[in-house]
Amino acid sequence: MAARAVHQARDAESAEIQELYRLFLLEKAPALIGPNRESIPIPESIYNILLQVIGYMRQGKGVSVVPVMQELTTQQAANMLGVSRPFFIDLLKQDQIPFHKVGTHRRVFLKDVIDYQKRRDADRKRILDQMAKRAVDADVRAKRE
Repeated sequence: MAARAVHQARDAESAEIQELYRLFLLEKAPALIGPNRESIPIPESIYNILLQVIGYMRQGKGVSVVPVMQELTTQQAANMLGVSRPFFIDLLKQDQIPFHKVGTHRRVFLKDVIDYQKRRDADRKRILDQMAKRAVDADVRAKRE
């Protein structure tokens, strides 16, 4: 992950990126033009990735493409989750995230960190929804009394 380049739009490209984004949103079946001027359709999965990349770049955000099976160090994964490395190691020890060893060092796959992040976020949302429901129910009961 750290070895991947971050691509940032240059100021001079701003108008071109805005126009490309607009065209991508309008076009139902975008295509590339091959060397012999033949039209090469862009598969939907690649179209969706390109649309995301263009969208981020038009917001001035840097973009990096990383395969989901990219190996991360425990520090890289902890940084990604916004937690300390010792806390992340505890997650590994609790089998919250799969890992493997390279020599004596633990490594995790980006895909597994993303999966954990999705589960964690879903759990947080569920708990907040329950708390909000309890607060509303308590308010309704208090108004009845």
